Amino acid sequence: MTTDVDHIAGAAEPLDRAHGFSQQVLRSLQALGLPPSPENYATWYLYASGAHRLLSDEIDNHLAVHHTISSEALRSLHDRHLGTLKETEGLERVSGGLDSTLKSLLIHIGHAGASAVQHGQTLGTLSSALSHAAPPDLSHLVRNLITEAERMAKLNRQLEERLNQSAREIARLRSDLESVRLEANTDPLTGLSNRRAFERVVSERLLTHDGLLLLMLDLDHFHRFNEQYGHPVGDQVLRLVGRTVQTLIPSGGLACRYGGEEFCIALPDCTPDQGRETAELLRTTLSTRALRNRRTGDVLGNQTVSIGLAAHRPGESQHGLFERAEAALLNAKSQGRNRVCSAEDLLDDLEVVMEQV
Repeated sequence: MTTDVDHIAGAAEPLDRAHGFSQQVLRSLQALGLPPSPENYATWYLYASGAHRLLSDEIDNHLAVHHTISSEALRSLHDRHLGTLKETEGLERVSGGLDSTLKSLLIHIGHAGASAVQHGQTLGTLSSALSHAAPPDLSHLVRNLITEAERMAKLNRQLEERLNQSAREIARLRSDLESVRLEANTDPLTGLSNRRAFERVVSERLLTHDGLLLLMLDLDHFHRFNEQYGHPVGDQVLRLVGRTVQTLIPSGGLACRYGGEEFCIALPDCTPDQGRETAELLRTTLSTRALRNRRTGDVLGNQTVSIGLAAHRPGESQHGLFERAEAALLNAKSQGRNRVCSAEDLLDDLEVVMEQV
């Protein structure tokens, strides 16, 4: 898509150019009917500037098919592409801190090693002097030994203090690293796993589990809901859905916000019948829950969901499993929404058509 963002004069000074570019991005978002939220602004800024090739290509492909783009789609793109940037920055920060701590620690250990060598040489000299010393010189040599011992004890205390300090710093950096890892793998709105982390875990589980089943859940007509009640209220609904999904899935299951108003659940060691039971429990619980705006007291109605499910087949790729689950979800949508459809239902329909022919 070409917008007036792409035609900013290149001769302007950097500050003026950045200011002009920002204004053009805001106008482009307004033309698309999108609010200038931080996520929308950052994502469109990178897209229009061409600074993130993969992001730009994905938006171009989306616009080529749909001719517009929603805030939910931009937010999903932001979480996937800019989340990687945040993780890299966090890792670089932690890595730099760890590198600095280790370098300082090595310097102190080097000094301690040099002091130990010097200590050994001093003891050797004093030992030799003691073996040849006359009685009047003994008290002087003993004082030298005591002084040397005290010096070495002080150095050992300093080294121990530095080692303890380094241990505390490394523990803090380890905690920071865990925070970066958790943030990089978590959807910030719902607290569920994000798409990138979910797909990685599914890939690993396909190698170690038999009977992996995938559920793909989508909120029906959620765009209309956002248009009617606003995105802040819509975000509250997404959080509610995330909490409900996390509460109802069986132990060992993994849920993620896959993008926008779409969620995915991976159920290891699960039969198709068990998976359908879980899907129906999710659908009925979510669809029958009355939504109310706590601030105004207004009743917002019910938010129905459609769910597609697919059981992994031996030798099937991860991409194939996701494609079949999505096809089942689209089938649930086409049949009127607020229902559960299985990928096996599509196969049964095909067989019926073939028999009729």
